[in-house]
Amino acid sequence: DVHLARLFYDDGGHRELCTQYHKAGIRDILFFEQVLAARGEGHFLVDESCRSLLRNILLWLSRILMPDGTTAVLNSAAASNDWLVFFIVANRKLGDSELAWHIHRRYRPHYLPRQKAIPALCARLIGEYDGYVPLQPVSKPCSCSALLPDSGIAVLRDGWDRWANTMVLDFGHPLGGHAYPARGSFSLYLRGRPAAMSPGSPHAYTDPDYQEWMHTTLSQNTVMIDDLNQEEWQRP
Repeated sequence: DVHLARLFYDDGGHRELCTQYHKAGIRDILFFEQVLAARGEGHFLVDESCRSLLRNILLWLSRILMPDGTTAVLNSAAASNDWLVFFIVANRKLGDSELAWHIHRRYRPHYLPRQKAIPALCARLIGEYDGYVPLQPVSKPCSCSALLPDSGIAVLRDGWDRWANTMVLDFGHPLGGHAYPARGSFSLYLRGRPAAMSPGSPHAYTDPDYQEWMHTTLSQNTVMIDDLNQEEWQRP
């Protein structure tokens, strides 16, 4: 619990505000659960506080889903659909109806998880993805928009359908080396299609565009003053 509290805010967001590393944190929780089970040492997710924490972390991802089924690009992230694997594996333990609604809405037999590569490495590492059987009850989220104050994320959407209008605004203070000088940046979908996007990150951090373009305020959908980059946020 102490370790997870250092990684995630109370609203469920990862402190780096980068969806790739948010999902890496979920992967580690699920790995730990799998290791305990394989060694016959019980289950981490039997504890109700751990179950509640994981549910909150997963629901945070669901809040920033775009109409095409990808997670919003925050800082050094990539538009990806691999969240569905984490939801399926985790909800076998949690049995949460809202998570089940997102799974049921997006899963198709031909689904292939994608992050930067296809298939997504983190999905292969979990090693437990073997399809989805829709047996759980489902419940639609009670609201479309969301304010995640600890993370510094605001989501505005007019529906959950494929052709909805959706904007994810980042006003947070991300920690770590994957943070961009991009406070106040946003990603926008109009009628279900991308209209304004963050540059995210390349396939490799050695790509010259990573530091020379993506790590600049100029590359972001935000305000730039006096042609200067925003001050980079505090790093641990």
